[in-house]
Amino acid sequence: MGINNNLSIIDVDYKIADIASRIRANYNIKTPDAIILATGISMNIDYFITNDTKLKNVCSKENKEAIIIEDIED
Repeated sequence: MGINNNLSIIDVDYKIADIASRIRANYNIKTPDAIILATGISMNIDYFITNDTKLKNVCSKENKEAIIIEDIED
């Protein structure tokens, strides 16, 4: 089974950890959520896909567009 070309596994480096700690402190979100969002920010993502409205609000404050899965129509 091959890996999709749109999927990457990214190691958490100092830059990601630094962004995650700032996000966690500023918005009081859980560490795993902060790491995931920080990884996206460091990779300059276009969209953050989630089903968590709190994360969507954090994305907005971080100038990243979030898409709520439940809002996607078939």
